[in-house]
Amino acid sequence: MRDPVFSVRRVFAALSIVALLPLGGCLGSESTKALDITGQWRSEIDESIMSIEPSGLFAVDIPGERLAIIGTVTVDGARASFRNRPETKLCVDDDGVYDIEIIDERMIAREVRDTCPSRVLHMSRPWRRLSDESSPPKIDE
Repeated sequence: MRDPVFSVRRVFAALSIVALLPLGGCLGSESTKALDITGQWRSEIDESIMSIEPSGLFAVDIPGERLAIIGTVTVDGARASFRNRPETKLCVDDDGVYDIEIIDERMIAREVRDTCPSRVLHMSRPWRRLSDESSPPKIDE
């Protein structure tokens, strides 16, 4: 069984150049206090690991899948929009919009609008925040 933290670290290392692309405003605006969803999360549906960087870059490592899902997330208040990058080849340019609530280190996403069945499935169950010790290195390190 592969180590999901190691896999996500590989994705972030491979995307370090991509992080240089402008992602301005990815985590909300000055006028709206954005919910902090950065960090690493484990799905309660299948043990997937989702890592979200402060830049808005995210990666989801799903057990049994060869490649992680990567993309960007923008947060406005408690609403998050996930968009897969072309490298993912799954639901590209199809935003998934969710209202997010965090209660006791548990993230609950309620679908607002999403036509990507895989993302709907994974976001339909709660995610639990992992400790800082298991977080992947920051992209700019």
